[in-house]
Amino acid sequence: MAKLVTETTKDGHHTTNVTTVERPTTALPHNRAALMVTSELLVKVTGRDKNREQLQTLLRAEEHNVICIHGISGSGKTTLAQYVCEPEKKAGYFELVMWIHVTQNFTVDSIFREMFEAASGNKEPCPNSPDVLQTKLKGVLGEKRFLLVLDDVWYNKDDHKNKEQLQQVLSPLKVGKTGSKILVTSRRALSHIGLVKCSPFPIPEMESDDFFQLFMHYALGDITLDDMDVRKHIGKQIVKKLKGSPLAASIVGLRLRENQDISHWMEFIAQEHLDDVTDFLSWSYQHFDKQVRRCFSYCSIFPRRHRLDRDELISMWVAQGFIRSTGTRKDLETLGQQYFDELVSFSFVNKHTEEHTSRVYFTVHDLLHDLAEKVSGNDCFAVQKGWAGVLPRDVRHLFIEIYGDESISKKVLELEHLRTLIIIHRRQKEKSSAEVFESVFAKLPKLRVLILKIETMDNPDVVNYVPESIDKLKKHLRYFAFEGHVTEWKELPATFSQLYHLEVVHVKPFAFSSSWIYSTRTTNLRWSSYTTYHVEFPNIGNLESLRTLGRFTVKTKQGLRKLTGYELYQLKRLNKLRGRLKIQFLNEDSSREDALEAELHKKVYLTELDLQWSFGWATPQEDVQSQVLEALRPPKQLQKLEIHSYKGSSYPSWMMRDDSDVPMCLQLLWISDSTKLQAIPEHTVLLSNLRMLRISGDEWDYLPENMENLKLLVELEILDCKKLRSLPTVWPPSLKKLTITMMSWHRLRSLPTMPESLEHFRLVSLRHKFTKSCETPGHQNYENIRHIPNKTISCGGCLNHNSSQGNEDEGLEDDEEFEDSEYDQEDDEDRYPLEGDQEDDEDFEASEDHGEDHEIVEASEDDQQDDEDVPAKKKDEDIEASEDDERK
Repeated sequence: MAKLVTETTKDGHHTTNVTTVERPTTALPHNRAALMVTSELLVKVTGRDKNREQLQTLLRAEEHNVICIHGISGSGKTTLAQYVCEPEKKAGYFELVMWIHVTQNFTVDSIFREMFEAASGNKEPCPNSPDVLQTKLKGVLGEKRFLLVLDDVWYNKDDHKNKEQLQQVLSPLKVGKTGSKILVTSRRALSHIGLVKCSPFPIPEMESDDFFQLFMHYALGDITLDDMDVRKHIGKQIVKKLKGSPLAASIVGLRLRENQDISHWMEFIAQEHLDDVTDFLSWSYQHFDKQVRRCFSYCSIFPRRHRLDRDELISMWVAQGFIRSTGTRKDLETLGQQYFDELVSFSFVNKHTEEHTSRVYFTVHDLLHDLAEKVSGNDCFAVQKGWAGVLPRDVRHLFIEIYGDESISKKVLELEHLRTLIIIHRRQKEKSSAEVFESVFAKLPKLRVLILKIETMDNPDVVNYVPESIDKLKKHLRYFAFEGHVTEWKELPATFSQLYHLEVVHVKPFAFSSSWIYSTRTTNLRWSSYTTYHVEFPNIGNLESLRTLGRFTVKTKQGLRKLTGYELYQLKRLNKLRGRLKIQFLNEDSSREDALEAELHKKVYLTELDLQWSFGWATPQEDVQSQVLEALRPPKQLQKLEIHSYKGSSYPSWMMRDDSDVPMCLQLLWISDSTKLQAIPEHTVLLSNLRMLRISGDEWDYLPENMENLKLLVELEILDCKKLRSLPTVWPPSLKKLTITMMSWHRLRSLPTMPESLEHFRLVSLRHKFTKSCETPGHQNYENIRHIPNKTISCGGCLNHNSSQGNEDEGLEDDEEFEDSEYDQEDDEDRYPLEGDQEDDEDFEASEDHGEDHEIVEASEDDQQDDEDVPAKKKDEDIEASEDDERK
């Protein structure tokens, strides 16, 4: 049963009582969990069409180069800017649209780097030198008319440095094509930024009807209830309390959506002391469980607008003991993800995706950051820009930026209650990281989380390393991260293995040896950059708590030297692995017994499995490979399976049988350079839900029989199957996308009638005649794909279009190169080569291996057509004759 609890927190010199609703702390209520799964709401834009049109007009006007959308926090500035940008990306007036979220403590270099990544499309690495970066950025932007959006700019006219930095950020306008614009969102109305004139655009309050619709969207979505009239009446009373704030509408609406009981809505109206946006945020915060509230308040350790990494934050929560698994069998990371998702569902944490990199990050809205600071009191503190104020003596979690001000470092060392210390070195001159670490290890032995990032280094001769005294943190340290500059190879000290509570180790770059990880004392390790990014070490089976293992290499020897500790059975106790696992077989010594002992089926958190055999496996080992693969039965939850260079005589029974013990959620299967899969059984659990199939390699002369049994298959990719003779005539009824890519000469010359369900077809081939036939009206290949709405035909990657009118000369030279090596296409009725085909196959292999020319007379495809197809046949003959003339 819920009860009210009053928490007393300190905020500076004031004491604040926050009354919260105490709930059971282990599992989420059923309706809340359902909300997170089913109601990932898109940002609702209501009543802003007129504002968007006004801004689009300003973006086209010559006299407005910088437009500033301004309004109070939570008024919808960012949402309006996004609403403007979406159609601009499609309209094509701006050749480039860049969106950059400006942190409160931004640097010009960081903004320019993001601009360069967006403008170059990540096609080239970002230069380290600021001067080179600016030169390259000018080169990229000088070719385009661009729209740059600077979201959430914090401008202080009295801060000379801030003004100077913003003026530099606006400087790309000078190099862009005429018509380039910058759109700014800010709390303040900006008419000038330094010498740059801005056109202010105040965000107007929403019309009452629009605001009501916005609230109802978040509160009900598409749900229709029997008491809608009563609920609308109550909703209008609630809207009056929200005073036109879109942020309040989303926060309150989502919270009321959690419980559709009308009494819940009435209780909100009866609440007193809900006068402004911060009150509404606090009211919603009170409904979180105690652990979730604690995790959210911890976010206040980071500066405003700091980019949060979900997995990193969850690991920090776990390290601090904020997540408890009492009363549930879920592990701590799973519970942490559940807490994080709940914060996202109720808009306490916002998700963002960088368009040019697809990187996902999260932020906390300024007003919610204020709330996190309020409820955390002195527990969390952030020091920025060399701030020289007073640090609370009882602070437990500290984020600090150091610009060479040693007085701050001394203050930090006096904080005996410190549990989290994040140090960002913005400028480092004489002191090495070792000196910083030495003092921290000696003075702050109770640290659970220690992160040191050196973002710039003015003295490249300084060698950074971790001193041996790190073992002074062995009683408490759970999370250790170091990102810096290492100018020579260094060992992490042997004392590192004394940190027996260590759960997370992130070291970048990898200029440190991983020998410490061999120790049997680091058995609590959950995540390490060494295990994630393919650093190999023996006896990994000791790390029973490990969550991530990017690649596991099975090998018993290296040259003539025998190896131990890399056996397949090392995986046996690693049942907490999650995400993706790649197993690479380098030697042929693995056995069925080793594979059975690995117990892959017990790794229930794995979602992706990549099995890769070495090309060095000899032919006599085929049966061994079959036995090993048979024993490597994956877990039921597997979603992606890749099999590469497998030469076993058959595929395992768990792929074919109707059995509830095999993966039932497999979405993607990729078979590459492996034994051909002969047929798709009618009843196979593993393949029954398959959405994507990708096959590649020389082994495929035909696709598997009974492809129609893949009843949910949406996408099929065929990559470099140069011996493929034909495609099926019966397809899965669900197939929507087919991609055929042949980047070497191949046997496929004709297409069957494609299914009506197909929406996208892509063909890349080095055979000019083949691609041309697919674009020539009247030819059978063209007619068989004519109905597909989206087609891309490319000769060796040269063409990329949907039109049937291709450039007939394009790719002709390449076609001539392979024309002499063409062969007769066998009759496909039996779907197997006849004895008479052996000579052609030998010619194909010899030409492939030795590059010899073989003059083989081509049989016309058109000879196979009935007499009634004479007109189409005549067109095909004309095409071939035309090509013969071109060759001559």
